[in-house]
Amino acid sequence: MRKRGWKTLLRGMLTAAVLGCLGLRVFRMAASWPEVARFYGIGSFGFRWSLISLLFFAAPFLVIGLAALALWLPGQRGIVPGWAGLWGGGFVCLEEGLTLFARAMNGNGRYVGAEPLLSLTVWAVAGIAVLLAGKTGT
Repeated sequence: MRKRGWKTLLRGMLTAAVLGCLGLRVFRMAASWPEVARFYGIGSFGFRWSLISLLFFAAPFLVIGLAALALWLPGQRGIVPGWAGLWGGGFVCLEEGLTLFARAMNGNGRYVGAEPLLSLTVWAVAGIAVLLAGKTGT
């Protein structure tokens, strides 16, 4: 297989993994929306805190978008969204891991509001996207 062919195949597989993470997140949120809304405090805080909680709610989706975008931008254009996805993904992994730990220590058996393994997968894909964009060529 030519060099360009294996990179396209790798990008396709990584995109499928990221889209799978997105689908699983959406499915889990749709299955327990009242708990999700309560966890993130959607509509229950003042304006400023609602913006912050909206950022925490949307951050994993933004990181997924950045990782997928970084995979398919030509040449070295994918480095900036890849690095943004890498840093954002690291923050989301840390936040979700700490949330999972804290809620597990509290004995919470319902929707925890965090999928750190999905975030770790997206974080790794963003890192691979940076490496692929850093190489010369496509």
